[in-house]
Amino acid sequence: MGIFDRISNVFKSNVNSMLDKVEDPEKILDQNIIDMEKEYTKAKESIARAKAEEIGLNKRIAYLKQEMEKWTNNAKLALGKGNEELAKKALAKKQGYEQELNAIVGDRDSIEKNVEELLGSLKMMENKISEAKRKKDLLKMRLQTAKAKKKIVETKAKIGGIGEGAFDSFNKMEEKANKMINEADALEQINNSLAEEDVDEEFKQLETSGNVESDLEKMKKELGM
Repeated sequence: MGIFDRISNVFKSNVNSMLDKVEDPEKILDQNIIDMEKEYTKAKESIARAKAEEIGLNKRIAYLKQEMEKWTNNAKLALGKGNEELAKKALAKKQGYEQELNAIVGDRDSIEKNVEELLGSLKMMENKISEAKRKKDLLKMRLQTAKAKKKIVETKAKIGGIGEGAFDSFNKMEEKANKMINEADALEQINNSLAEEDVDEEFKQLETSGNVESDLEKMKKELGM
């Protein structure tokens, strides 16, 4: 699996991780960024190794070209001196370097092309991480807002529940108090009524007693007593 395939999987797994571990979204968002940056560092190191290999091949190519030129000049010198055998040996040396050059130039060109593509992908990854950080900050703000709203709702629910219970209890006590007051008022009214009846009875008794005395006096007079 290539480095960028792994990075793509990290992005996907991070999203799944966020969905699975909703107990602490802020920490998960932070961990996602850390994982992305780790993959970015790995990709950068891989590109650096490829670039180092490219540089090494370029140095080898430069050396091989120098050797080819040197042995070409040696062959010309030997041939100019009439030493054809020595000229052949020099040309054989030159051809050996040339064969190696032809072999590694293709490798160098392939690595150079890959490095350019990887650098482009690395830049895209860098932009994605920057965008992810921006979105992370936005998401964390939204999470904070959501937490605040949740606390408000929970607090309102608590207040509502406690308040209703307290008011219900108060209303019941008020009803009991009013009932007791009404009963006391009724008892007082009954007592007052009974007291009034007692006074009326006394007055009636006085009136009756007066009438009896009057009748008694009349009766005495009639009898000449």
